[in-house]
Amino acid sequence: MPTMLTLGVRPRRDPEALFADLLVATVDDVATAEALEPHPLVGTACVPLSAVDDSAALERFLVRLDVAPPDEPPSVRAYVVEATAEQLGDAVAIAPGSSVVVLCPDGDVVETTALVDRAGRHPGLDAGWSEDRVADFLAIVAHAEHGFFAVATDTSSVLAVLAGTVAALRGDDVRSALRSPDLAALVALHPDAAAATREVLLGVLVPNAGNIAHELRRRIDEITGDAAGDA
Repeated sequence: MPTMLTLGVRPRRDPEALFADLLVATVDDVATAEALEPHPLVGTACVPLSAVDDSAALERFLVRLDVAPPDEPPSVRAYVVEATAEQLGDAVAIAPGSSVVVLCPDGDVVETTALVDRAGRHPGLDAGWSEDRVADFLAIVAHAEHGFFAVATDTSSVLAVLAGTVAALRGDDVRSALRSPDLAALVALHPDAAAATREVLLGVLVPNAGNIAHELRRRIDEITGDAAGDA
């Protein structure tokens, strides 16, 4: 007897699937965050806690802890804190009940990243770390339970984080991907692979998010042949 197979519709390749809502605009205050020009590649913003007042609606924003949080911290998408290896215990205990992103620039990156993930928090990656530290970080988060956020300074470092994450998930050479991100390969990524990558890489915090978003779109359009771009 023949076996009946249910054939689903193959997902349509979307050249921007990997990049949609990827960028998190780092800004100085809530007013600037609320006034950001909408862009498909910019998902939200990150504001410093010191610039937040009691009336601010923060549910869709990340908030950087540049000052100590109040006893009852406001509801936000996630808090972002940088902590040394010695401070990790306190960092992962901040704001119980809220999502927290923890960047740890020192200590053994394998141990600190695993500790943050086990605590139910999101590990944070700085694209400016050494290549070895970034590669080791990505090797851990590729198999961790919780996604991570990255911090980058420009378009090239955003692409390096994306390429390195994809390579880590595939078991490819992460260091090579970090050094020479292949945008054409990223754009051509299968929709399932793009979705899996974005379950791991939740967002990239960047300055000048609008400029980086437009530059990313321009480079994507050059590959796909879309002359319209952001026009």
